[in-house]
Amino acid sequence: MDSYPFPCPWCNEPNELLVDPGELGQQVVVDCHVCCRPIEILLPDDPDGEPEVRGEGR
Repeated sequence: MDSYPFPCPWCNEPNELLVDPGELGQQVVVDCHVCCRPIEILLPDDPDGEPEVRGEGR
């Protein structure tokens, strides 16, 4: 599993996502560890690509 640190798009607090290589190319929704708002993360198809982090409802 790879670890991907990212700031919450809502409160800007640091978060971290553990990415399983089998999840590449999928969309996941996680809650911020601080403000608990949902964060949509689009995982790249390429293991060297960067995930795209978005706040839902934007």
